[in-house]
Amino acid sequence: MNDFASEPSEGATSSLLAQKSQIERRFQQILDQVTPFTPYRWVGTTLLLVLFMLRVIYAEGWYIIAYALGIYILNLFLAFLTPKFDPSIEMDAQASEMEEGPSLPMKNDEEFKPFIRRLPEFKFWYSVTKATVISIICSLIPFFDIPVYWPILLMYFIILFGLTMRRQISHMVKYRYIPFDLAAFRRTTSSPHQDVLYKLNCGFLKSLQDDQSSLCMEKFNNPPRTLYDEIGQQEQDFNSATQDQNEDWKALVFRLQVENTSLVNSLHETNNNLMRSRREKEDLEAFIQRQTETTDSIVARLKETVTNLIENQKRQTYSQNKDTLHDEIMQEKDNQILDLIFQKKYLLMENDALKERYS
Repeated sequence: MNDFASEPSEGATSSLLAQKSQIERRFQQILDQVTPFTPYRWVGTTLLLVLFMLRVIYAEGWYIIAYALGIYILNLFLAFLTPKFDPSIEMDAQASEMEEGPSLPMKNDEEFKPFIRRLPEFKFWYSVTKATVISIICSLIPFFDIPVYWPILLMYFIILFGLTMRRQISHMVKYRYIPFDLAAFRRTTSSPHQDVLYKLNCGFLKSLQDDQSSLCMEKFNNPPRTLYDEIGQQEQDFNSATQDQNEDWKALVFRLQVENTSLVNSLHETNNNLMRSRREKEDLEAFIQRQTETTDSIVARLKETVTNLIENQKRQTYSQNKDTLHDEIMQEKDNQILDLIFQKKYLLMENDALKERYS
């Protein structure tokens, strides 16, 4: 009986799971379809944010929901601007290698390292949109309308945004990276000889946007070579050029040699900058060490001073208590002396009275 009763429940569960998986596949298919339309996606999300802000302003409520949404979007934006790999670790490794002497990259992976975000653009958009929709739904529920003083939340958010962006910009300036891809804009505004240079070098240049890797549209038949091999091949082609070849080809090869030479000079300059940054880092660590030692000595002095003050206060309290006890003892002795004097007078008066009675 139990077996026959459990079969319909298992069938219903399997049908629900099948419907759930079908809905998830359909939803993922919709997300895949809207992925290429980046501007339209962000326009829709902006309209949702404007709708939510109008809801908060005209209803004069749900300020705590708006504050939580702003903090969440700020954290997502910071993750969008932050590189996936910490550049400080890579710079330390490069600086340790530069101590042995300047060297050029001998592998294709070291010639070009694009910016990889910690949070890709699509995930950033999806999280912002989902949080905005949830905030709009919460603004329809009176339970979430918690009474707060909204100017305090606004000022706190502005201060937090300013400090956070200042730290992020300082990090970008310190490690010299730009969290935006300007390669496409540069290629569209480049001159004809720069287009030819891009076509010649696109075999060993790789560009990554978000977490999806994409290669150049044109490729060499031969695998990419190192920079030394490329310069040597260009020199060989230039020297073996005959008089019948086109002068434009010679000028192009010569221009490539000049640009490669400037690239080598920029690499040496980068090596020098890395060494200078390492020395500045060591000086900063020494300064921090000195400041730490000074702070420790000041704390020790303050501790000693506070201990001395406590001891002096205890001595003063003890001396005051001692003086008070001495005064109480003297007062008690005076009272005893007065009692004895009164008793003596009383006895003398009784003695005189007895003498008068028996005289």
